[in-house]
Amino acid sequence: MYGTLFFFAWPLLLISYGGPQFILDHINPRDGTRKPDWRSLLPQTRLQILALALLSLGILAVYLQVMMPMNLGADSYCYHEPIAESYVAAGGIRRFNEGWYAGAYPQLASFLYAWAYQAPGTLFDHILLCMHVEFVLFVATLLGASVFAARLLRRDRLPYAAAAVFLFPKLFIYDSNLNGGADHTLAFFCTALAIAMLRLGRRFKAEEAVFAGLMAGAAIMTKYQAVSAFVPAALLVLFLIIRTRRLTPALVWGSTALACSSPHWLKNWIYYHDPLYPFLHNYLHSTPFHKGAATLLSNVFWVQSFMVSGSTTHKLVTTLEALATFSFLPNDWGFHGKWPEFGSLFTLLLPALLVLRATRRIWITIIGIHLGIAIWYLISHQDRYLQCLVPSMAAVTAAGLALAWARGLLARVSVALLVGVQIIWSTDAYFIPAHAMLGESPIRSLTSYLSAGYRREYEPRYHFGASAEDFGKRLPKGAKILLHLYNTHLGLGAEFTNDAAGWQGGIEYLETDSPKNTANLLRSYGVTHIAWASNQTGMAPSEVAREIVFTRMIHEYIHKDEPVNNWKLGVMNDKARQDASAQSRTKIAWLTCDASPALGIYTPQGLSEGHAERILSSALSNSELARELTAANAVVMRATCSTAVRAQDYVNTAFAKEQRASEFDLWIRTSWSDAKN
Repeated sequence: MYGTLFFFAWPLLLISYGGPQFILDHINPRDGTRKPDWRSLLPQTRLQILALALLSLGILAVYLQVMMPMNLGADSYCYHEPIAESYVAAGGIRRFNEGWYAGAYPQLASFLYAWAYQAPGTLFDHILLCMHVEFVLFVATLLGASVFAARLLRRDRLPYAAAAVFLFPKLFIYDSNLNGGADHTLAFFCTALAIAMLRLGRRFKAEEAVFAGLMAGAAIMTKYQAVSAFVPAALLVLFLIIRTRRLTPALVWGSTALACSSPHWLKNWIYYHDPLYPFLHNYLHSTPFHKGAATLLSNVFWVQSFMVSGSTTHKLVTTLEALATFSFLPNDWGFHGKWPEFGSLFTLLLPALLVLRATRRIWITIIGIHLGIAIWYLISHQDRYLQCLVPSMAAVTAAGLALAWARGLLARVSVALLVGVQIIWSTDAYFIPAHAMLGESPIRSLTSYLSAGYRREYEPRYHFGASAEDFGKRLPKGAKILLHLYNTHLGLGAEFTNDAAGWQGGIEYLETDSPKNTANLLRSYGVTHIAWASNQTGMAPSEVAREIVFTRMIHEYIHKDEPVNNWKLGVMNDKARQDASAQSRTKIAWLTCDASPALGIYTPQGLSEGHAERILSSALSNSELARELTAANAVVMRATCSTAVRAQDYVNTAFAKEQRASEFDLWIRTSWSDAKN
């Protein structure tokens, strides 16, 4: 059903389901309830006018970023939206045969984006619609933050309390802003979960447990970072069991969350034999998961700079310190330098709440937020991963400011100064040129984008330079492409395969080191087309070894290619150029002047580990060197090295230069007259 029909039918079905009840509740209320008075939404006091002004300006500032599709973040180019686009191309949710780890993440946001990609139109239209889906969820999150703040004070309403969300300026800065990712989708469900848990704490009954369980399951379905909200919620349920001595609501909550999150873990269990693929590979038979995948996963997948290392005591002390300092120190990739831009009013108000007679609900929420911060800091403390807790922080902040405002003139002056300092400190955040994909601030890019029509630059406005759209235009329907060592899949409009070491568990070129074995593996994953760059940079010897294996396969099974920008695109052939060459295992002559690894003949695995099959002397003559190279079917040379210079004549006659990796030239054997088996 994935397609244009579903795009229109699904929202119509939802409207037909919820519409009649909406009309009854808001146009003709039943059960003696009063018809809503929309005039009550208007501001009644000067403070409410100021809050409404901040709220309106904040929403406008966010929307100005959203209205430009080029505002997409790096992860949105890599997997959030490409997953959706791939599902639509496949006609439904599919398995990533190579075991691409990002394709096994929780992906509720991608499911929502998949609806947008079924709309008629181009990539531009689809991305713009995805950005607006995220924006609508953000506005709903603001409503939730306002409701949550009122409930913390046991009130029906706390008008415009959601303005406190914009006192956390990180919201405007890449990559915590709305950029087509999943962080703000998670924030929507975490806010709903917080409200649901308040209801559950007040009425520990099965019907409330179902609602809270649904929100918990939806959060888990969106991102693993939901653990920062799920664990505090689970501990609250445990507390309620002890307090009420009732187990049934807790079982209902847990089973509902488990069932609601099953599209994530059950899908992975069926596809990869691991509900949290690949993270349970030590305990389950995760597949695909080659024998070296665990080492690559630990070395490549995890970002060590955002993890706490050291002894248990050191981790505990560091995490406790972070509870007080997380908002005063930048925890990011350095896009905006060393300036902290998260927003600190939540932390600064905590001492004041001790004398403001904060409700028990507020203190329980504060404890839960700090537990979530501790979990965040331990697992991966990037600032953007805290966006799921920001609406709750803002609700506590709004509640605290409301309590202080009610204490008299001195308290009001103090509150005004505190909020004023925060606003003045963060006013420039919106204009910081920190967007990694744009190279400047989104608002500046927007002005250039909107003026493109005046400059008659019509077509460039619809092109995404960082996308893979140029490849997608050349692919036939039903194609499946391997973008070699390229993580940007957005714009293909087709299924794709990822071969980046450490980011998938099925492809390890060190193990399938003959062209035939490599081609057979890729074909088994459904690959029909391959795109690759003729110049790779920043490669270590182990990566050069993988590149040699890949290049030999390309040489044998891609008979014709076409240039696409600085890349090449070719069709996988069933027949190799030379059967003997395709079946021969890769032997690499390493002719460089580095001390490590030494000059010699290596297998791909040996080159990765630094173990040569045969060490070569740098003093070999030209003829002796040529005789040694008959054992190799690939040569890695640095042109300036003396050994490479002496071997050049023989290499020119028996090999062809196919690739360049860092400062190395990669040569593949084309003549087999004097080659050793």
